Amino acid sequence: MLAGTSIANAQNPIEVFGRARQNALRITCQTNLRQLSEAVLAHARSNGGRLPNLSSPAALRKSLGSRVKDGKIFTCSQGHLFQGNATLSGRKLSTLKNPEKLVLLYDPVNAHLGGRNVAWADGSMKWHTNENWGAILHRQKVR
Repeated sequence: MLAGTSIANAQNPIEVFGRARQNALRITCQTNLRQLSEAVLAHARSNGGRLPNLSSPAALRKSLGSRVKDGKIFTCSQGHLFQGNATLSGRKLSTLKNPEKLVLLYDPVNAHLGGRNVAWADGSMKWHTNENWGAILHRQKVR
């Protein structure tokens, strides 16, 4: 009876591998977003502390120009482009209050196990559930 119970409780190998694959894609996405965030902050430090144009993926790419050698970092592992918080475009880093609570860049699509990756203005990175993301959007009016 015990053997039957353990077999019944074992996860389907296809589900296990599918979840592992999704975790790997989430981590690849997070790596790209982290590199992009570092490029944005380096741009700011080289330009009097001013953040680049974050109003669209195209504007961000143009602002960063030759600073980014691998264009893959603008893209999530699922194929869509990262978005910037347009309300921060051109702002000085020194004027940002609580940068650890300000979205800098984010994954616009719910592509990773019920959530998305977010880069904060202090350079940190975190995966958030969709529920958390909704609260963040409401609180910050990210656009």
